[in-house]
Amino acid sequence: MSRFIRYFSWFVRVTLTTAVFLLAAFVVLLCITQVPLPAWVIDRIVERLSTPSAILSVQTASLGFKQGLALGDVQFRMNLTTNDLFVRADAIYMDMAIRPGKTWVEWIDGVRVIRPDASFEPGALPSTQGEAFGDLLSHIHITRVSIALEEPQFVGIKPEKVLADLAYKENMIYFDNCRAEWPGGEYVVGSFSMDPLATEVSLKLGGYASQQYIRPVLVLINDQTVLHYCDNITSPTIPLKIDCDISIMPQLETYKFNIIGQGLSWRGLPVDDVLCGISAENQVDRGIWRVVIDPLRGTTPAGNAEGTIIYNEEGDELHIVAKSAMLATNLFEMIEVLHTGELEHIEVRGIPELTIRGVVGDEWDSDVPSNLDGTIKTPDVTIYGLPLVDATAKMSIRDNLMVLFDQVDAGFKSGGRLGGNFKMDLTESLVSIPFETSAVFSNAYFNDLAAPFSRTNSWQGRMAGEVALSGNLVSNVIHSLKGGGKITLKDSVIARVPLFAGFTDFLARNVPGVETLVNQSDASLVFRMKNGIFHIDDFLLEGSFFSISGKGKYNMELDMLEATARVNIFRRGSFAGLTSRIITAPFDRLLMEFKVTGPLDDPAWNYRGIISRIVDGVSGSSVPVQQGEQKKKVITE
Repeated sequence: MSRFIRYFSWFVRVTLTTAVFLLAAFVVLLCITQVPLPAWVIDRIVERLSTPSAILSVQTASLGFKQGLALGDVQFRMNLTTNDLFVRADAIYMDMAIRPGKTWVEWIDGVRVIRPDASFEPGALPSTQGEAFGDLLSHIHITRVSIALEEPQFVGIKPEKVLADLAYKENMIYFDNCRAEWPGGEYVVGSFSMDPLATEVSLKLGGYASQQYIRPVLVLINDQTVLHYCDNITSPTIPLKIDCDISIMPQLETYKFNIIGQGLSWRGLPVDDVLCGISAENQVDRGIWRVVIDPLRGTTPAGNAEGTIIYNEEGDELHIVAKSAMLATNLFEMIEVLHTGELEHIEVRGIPELTIRGVVGDEWDSDVPSNLDGTIKTPDVTIYGLPLVDATAKMSIRDNLMVLFDQVDAGFKSGGRLGGNFKMDLTESLVSIPFETSAVFSNAYFNDLAAPFSRTNSWQGRMAGEVALSGNLVSNVIHSLKGGGKITLKDSVIARVPLFAGFTDFLARNVPGVETLVNQSDASLVFRMKNGIFHIDDFLLEGSFFSISGKGKYNMELDMLEATARVNIFRRGSFAGLTSRIITAPFDRLLMEFKVTGPLDDPAWNYRGIISRIVDGVSGSSVPVQQGEQKKKVITE
């Protein structure tokens, strides 16, 4: 009996010594390396954490004091009704502490995840098993677990690292004190929560990030219009202050962003300050997005602009409301309306005020028409060479690029007023740019009206009239013009007009001293225009001593005038003029008639009529009319 007791005691000592030695060896082994876990343990972990709607996959697992529980090549997929959340990582390391009486999940103090990659995939798991995942975690209460993600990627978002505190309570998963960091000191902080039972996700973030880091978040909206405007933020790359609120529920997805930036560049245009709010909603059952960009305000060196942009995927329409006090060309460039050269003949000086609202056609979908309405007020503008000041107009764009400026009210640069409308068709399929315009002007200086035709020194005096023209804004605009109108001129100086140089020279040579009587003149003109040719139906010029009536045509392209002018001594409306017309009526076609031909600034006035013999006999002169350096023979009959 004593011998048995002795052997048993020896066996117990050896066993305990061996156990202690093995335990010590195992502890040492755990301290210096990771001990691989057998497959059945891995399967047990995966089975414990997986449900039909939340599947976990682990390829390798090991345990050690240095890195804790290490899982290799981990994949997790959770059903979110329409799109499943798919997460994978190269490795997960869990810092653990033994807590008797607690589930092993509650032993975890920290988790370090290496190169996690998360994305939304098409739904493939059952959508009615969320309860099972909730039941699995219902008996677990996690107060705080430190999470560190190294080189993570979530739907294209790639910060250097992410830190957060994980908590699980009341069937809700919380990530608090989240912080994501990018190179250069850019970061965002916020919180994330998930309700596994209701398959709902909520994310709130705020911080500083540049456009390249914000863009992947906008990809979630799956709207090319929003991405297109985001891509308009060009160099330099400067961090933006952002706030983000994302909510994903089974029936509704909502994304909200507020962006504040300074020192940016939009489509190459410098922007000092910008404020942009983006709100996007997706009705999951219908798959229809509605995106609102509001507020949208920017301050640039050229002025300020603000607006609202609304995109409805259901109608594939982009609605826009804009108001600006900046250069029109810059505004249209920023909002991509009339920014491809259509305004190259419009020069705006000063800061105009514009308002615009309506539907903008998608650039990559020409089937969607642009229909916009607005107003414009500009202090100084030149339109196709016509100088205007204090101009106001209503503007509309129909069917993509049918542009109308209506109810135009403007002053000429030198004085006088202009009213009317202007319409042009900028449809890309058209070779030319058809236009129509009608105008009523009063008390305007001739120099201003003649500026589009590069004739700024021909006439003096004030003009009024009505004009209606149409044509094509192509390389040969003049040839395409057609229409007509009526023009009157007051207080001109006929002696200074190159057009009448031949006539005044004729009078000066043949009627000495008469040049002092022809200083002031009034004129009226009725014309028709076709193929670049003015057809003059009724021209009347009245000076202090005479009146001239005539008709003919003027070819603008060739600068060639062909007209017949008849001169009557005394003004048409005077008593002497009326008397002379009654007396000379039978001889009207024989009195003071001229054939006027040549360029507008230097035409030849060839006298025709019996009166020339009388003049030559009285004055004893037969010297032909001389204009500048050119001599022209006076034709007598």
